[in-house]
Amino acid sequence: MKLMREMQKQIRESKNLVVVGGGAAGVELATDAKSKYPDKQVTLVHSRDSVMHRFGPKLQATATDGIKELGIELITGDRVVSEDKEKGIAVLRSGKEIACDYLSMVVAFNVLSGTEGKKPKVKYVPHWLDGVIKLTLGLDKSVSNVGDGKTEFLFPAKEKNEALMAGGPGIG
Repeated sequence: MKLMREMQKQIRESKNLVVVGGGAAGVELATDAKSKYPDKQVTLVHSRDSVMHRFGPKLQATATDGIKELGIELITGDRVVSEDKEKGIAVLRSGKEIACDYLSMVVAFNVLSGTEGKKPKVKYVPHWLDGVIKLTLGLDKSVSNVGDGKTEFLFPAKEKNEALMAGGPGIG
């Protein structure tokens, strides 16, 4: 709980938030932060060509649209390779520098292991339930996805209870 409160404080106090990881947790953290603090500069960096890459193209497009509608800078196909806290920047593999006074790593365990030169400890085996998810895109919007890799159904929703949406990790 202490770590989560510290993260919430850092997000609240930052001016330039950089979120690394375009899976569900990274997308939700970035969109929740931008919804709660609309004047904050939020950048989402994802190493793949699309956020939500384990899901179908419809959910990827919906997530990307939700990110852009909120005014979040989305950088795909690149990685954060270093952070210079004194200069207030994060440096990408491409050489691009982005303003950053708080960096949140929301990446899979195997990715972190790989960056440390370790072999993956978990092997992903697809399961039909992997195509079922409810993704929040800010504090008032969500989309549910049901898919099997070939067929996909999206159910967009306008959320009415902001307290439920804001109760997730990282924002407060």
